[in-house]
Amino acid sequence: MDDRVKLGAATLLALLAAALAAGTAAAEDTPGAPQLNLASPPFVETERLADNARAADQTRLAFAYVNGTDGYAKDGRRGCRYAEKASLARPDAMHLLGDCYRFGWGGEQNAAKAEKAYGRARSMGYVDGAALPGASGR
Repeated sequence: MDDRVKLGAATLLALLAAALAAGTAAAEDTPGAPQLNLASPPFVETERLADNARAADQTRLAFAYVNGTDGYAKDGRRGCRYAEKASLARPDAMHLLGDCYRFGWGGEQNAAKAEKAYGRARSMGYVDGAALPGASGR
C-alpha cells in the first residue's frame, strides 16, 4: 500500500474521531447516546438549501425535526416552521402543517387550521392513510 494512502486513511480516521467527539451530546430519550454533529457540512448544506426556498429540503427538514430523525434533535416548532415554508409547493408539507396545528407541535393547537391544511393537502393531491382500503379515517 502506498504511504500516501496510509496517511490519508489515518488522517480520515483522526478527523472522524474528532468530529464524533465534538458532535456527541446526550439524546433526550437515551442518556449518553451520541448524536450527529449538526455543524457538519451535509446538515449545514441541507439547512442552507432549505433556507433558500427549496421546498424539497424544507420538507425533509420539517419531517426530520418533527420526528427527531436523520440526526436532527426533535424540535416541533422548527419542524413546523419548515413545513409552513414548503406547504404551498408540496402536499406532504401541507399535510404535516395540518398535523402541526392538530397536535400543537409548532406551539399553536388549532383544529380549524388543521382541517383547513388537511383539505388543502388533499386538493393538492395528497393521499393519506384514510384513503387506503382498510384504514381508519380522520
